[in-house]
Amino acid sequence: MVDKESLQMLEMPEFQKKTVNIKNPERVEEIICGLIKGGSTKLQVITDFDMTLSKFLHNGKRCSTCHNVIDNCKLITEDCRKKLQQIRNMYYPIEVDPTISTEEKYPFMVEWWTKAHNLLIEQGIRKEKLAAVVRESDVTLRYCGGLVCDFHQRK
Repeated sequence: MVDKESLQMLEMPEFQKKTVNIKNPERVEEIICGLIKGGSTKLQVITDFDMTLSKFLHNGKRCSTCHNVIDNCKLITEDCRKKLQQIRNMYYPIEVDPTISTEEKYPFMVEWWTKAHNLLIEQGIRKEKLAAVVRESDVTLRYCGGLVCDFHQRK
């Protein structure tokens, strides 16, 4: 349970937008407080789900997404890779189907992400291995300008 003072965080302007819908504010507050308490050394963010930072194609070849980098690395068991492919085959057609509304897709996308994420957690990949995993992948970044790349280069 979170304290009264920490619930003030949900009063921030970012949470007041019409596009933000929080089903369980107490749980969101608990997660945010946990992230803050854990500190930046324990925070890991994987982004680029829509290939805004990475390229879709490079030299005529389809590039990996951030999840493909991990899905296809040598640290993943063949059994896990097969399961990830099975759930991708099930959910990807829903994701790209133009006849299904975003609202209808949402529960399927959450289900897909949850299943894939749980499979990857079971693999026990250590944070210190991720840099090598990315170096060995075929992910290709777009032009690296802007805040994110500046931040990354300073780290």
